[in-house]
Amino acid sequence: MKIKLLFLMMLLYLTPAFAQTTEFTYQGRLVENSLPPTGVYDFEFRLYTVETGGTAIAVLQRLNVAVANGAFTVKLDFGSQFTGTARWLEIAVKPSASGGGFQQLLPRQSVSSAPYSIRALNSVNADTAVLAANAQQLGGVGASQFILTTDARLSDSRNPLPNSANYIQNTSAPQAAANFNVIGTGTADVFNALTQFNIGGSRAFTVSNANQNVFAGSGAGASNTTGQKNSFFGFNAGASTTESGNSFFGSSAGRSNTLGSVNSFFGKEAGFSNTTGASNSFFGERAGTDNTTGGENSFFGRLSGVANTTGGQNSFFGYAAGESTTTGSANSFFGYISAQSHTTGNGNSFFGYLSGSANTTGSNNTLLGYSANVSAGNLTYATALGADSVASLSNSIFLGRPDGSDAVRIPGSTVINGSLVVGTLGSAGSTAICLNAANRLSPCSSSLRYKTDVRAFGGGLDVVRRLRPVVFNWKEDGKSDVGFAAEEVNAVEPLLTTTNAKGEIEGVKYGQVTTVLVNAVNEQQIEIERLKEQIKLQQQQLEALKKIVCTVSPAAPVCRD
Repeated sequence: MKIKLLFLMMLLYLTPAFAQTTEFTYQGRLVENSLPPTGVYDFEFRLYTVETGGTAIAVLQRLNVAVANGAFTVKLDFGSQFTGTARWLEIAVKPSASGGGFQQLLPRQSVSSAPYSIRALNSVNADTAVLAANAQQLGGVGASQFILTTDARLSDSRNPLPNSANYIQNTSAPQAAANFNVIGTGTADVFNALTQFNIGGSRAFTVSNANQNVFAGSGAGASNTTGQKNSFFGFNAGASTTESGNSFFGSSAGRSNTLGSVNSFFGKEAGFSNTTGASNSFFGERAGTDNTTGGENSFFGRLSGVANTTGGQNSFFGYAAGESTTTGSANSFFGYISAQSHTTGNGNSFFGYLSGSANTTGSNNTLLGYSANVSAGNLTYATALGADSVASLSNSIFLGRPDGSDAVRIPGSTVINGSLVVGTLGSAGSTAICLNAANRLSPCSSSLRYKTDVRAFGGGLDVVRRLRPVVFNWKEDGKSDVGFAAEEVNAVEPLLTTTNAKGEIEGVKYGQVTTVLVNAVNEQQIEIERLKEQIKLQQQQLEALKKIVCTVSPAAPVCRD
């Protein structure tokens, strides 16, 4: 608690009676923590003959004194201590309810001339009096003929008194403990206030050259004691801040900020709840209003990032962008109400009007385009590109609208390091597709232009007879199929199988099996031709034997034809 005596006034209460007392009225004004207090205080008054040091010649206490808006009035009576020589008054004060000791208010105050009228009690003579027989007349003429007695100002020793500090003096140096109250309108070329400007009793504007702070608005920067280089404009803007480098503009902008530094909040209640979050930039009404400890966020637009509390490194641009995000970090949402339902997911990038409205806890998703979205709120590494595009599976990229109404055309080459999945094929195809040595899809080629070291293949029936056709069910979909087991084919003829990147047997070259079949057919045809010649020869021999038999035995059955 810091209490200062802003100014004081000395008044001597005079009465129309001829006898004076030694009592006088003391009026003063307190300032506590830069504000005029209202309450009950205890005062101690000590009278000295020197400005510093020395021993008090009189001590008075006035307890339970009412102080209203800093102003107080007490009556003091030091008896006959005012002899005409210099006197200084030392004042100490404490709140009546406190149990502590008095706090001295230094320096001591030089006692003004008003109390010295008390010395008239001990007046020795009237050096220039001609006739003092009747104090009610002057030269036999009644005082009412030349003295105004009806003016109340003549009946007491009211301020300002000669040499009093209780009026504004036209001096080049600052006047100590000078207060004034002006009703009406005034103008000035230069008006210099050392601490602050108040309006209606509330601080409206203050500038600290030492700390380089500027606060404008009732309650703006009210709690700042150590913070430097802050600029707060608006009712209660930065009211709780004690840190440095913040810029808050708008009613209650950054109101709860305490230890957060290097923040920029612009707009009504922007960054309202921020406490220790640092390096944030919030622009727009209630932008980032619930942010508490999240740092390095950038929210631009009314209600953008309004629910974010501890999430950091987020960038939300657009009306209500990321409005439901609470603790998610490293997200980038651009567009009107982008990521409307997102709460805790991290590392998402949504661009476009209403983009990512269905995402809630999903992370590392990329959505680009008008209303680009995900089908579920918890997908990860899903990408949707295009207006109304929807990503329905994690770790996947989706192009265009889900109804298949968009065609994807790629003028140049496309390299796919992973798997290529084709959901729907066209119809009436007549060209086979193969994978060339560069892992590119191409028409299946067999031209000599692409071949070297061409020689005959000898395998035929010997290969075919060792192959085992099988019927089986595929594990993936359970469908029945017919074919060969690649491992068995490889054991017969390795040229008829393929391998994968690991060198494992992968498939059968069914097209190349026809080469073996051609050789097998040729082998069989040669055998057929040989057998035909043999049969022809045997037929000729039979005919010759028949003639012999029929010559000998014409009645034999074979000769009856």
